[in-house]
Amino acid sequence: MVDVYQVGSLLEAQMIVDLLHGEGISAEIGGESLIGGVGELPCEGLLSVRVDEVDQASAMDCLQRWDQNQPQQAEPEKSSTAAIDSVDSSLSRRPLLWLGAAGLFLTGLIIGAAAMGGFYRSPVTPEGIDHNGDGTIDEHHFYRGEQLEQLQQDRNFDGEPDLILFYDQRGLKVSRMADDNFDGRFERHRRYENNLPLVELFDVDGDGATDYRLDFKHGVPVPNK
Repeated sequence: MVDVYQVGSLLEAQMIVDLLHGEGISAEIGGESLIGGVGELPCEGLLSVRVDEVDQASAMDCLQRWDQNQPQQAEPEKSSTAAIDSVDSSLSRRPLLWLGAAGLFLTGLIIGAAAMGGFYRSPVTPEGIDHNGDGTIDEHHFYRGEQLEQLQQDRNFDGEPDLILFYDQRGLKVSRMADDNFDGRFERHRRYENNLPLVELFDVDGDGATDYRLDFKHGVPVPNK
């Protein structure tokens, strides 16, 4: 790897790396491990942008074109030494780089704030889920310690649970009760084995007796004989 650009901060270095990547040139930040400060702090003489030797000419051409396209500030007064002229020329580009870096930094802050706001407004909470976004939890989770023991869901949003699942100490489903016609009675009762359906009993008329039985094999319904 060879150095193609000296920078004064991590933000400036990342800008140049992104510019080169946009031209299809692989680049990396050199000297990053030598500093311990935040990216906004000056790190003169420690940081550079590096590319593979085979990409050096292309990278230099890209950076030269980029530099020529930047708005030029008023020409500083001529100095008596070429060294000072060189330093002034380099500094004339710095405000533009810092403006771009500040823009990237602020954009990141805005995106991060929006993401955090979305997280805290999420309908999913440790207690359950608000599926319809009305501010009321429609799916309640009940735990014994850290283990989920029961889940109750109000699918038609009438304030009453119409689907209840029970879990064992391993977190696997044991049984399930469902009120699919939302009349307040659980007409379907399903049992599980190793988290797979084993049998389901239907009380169609609500008299407490089983009217229909559905058996499962390996979790797949099998016809009754």
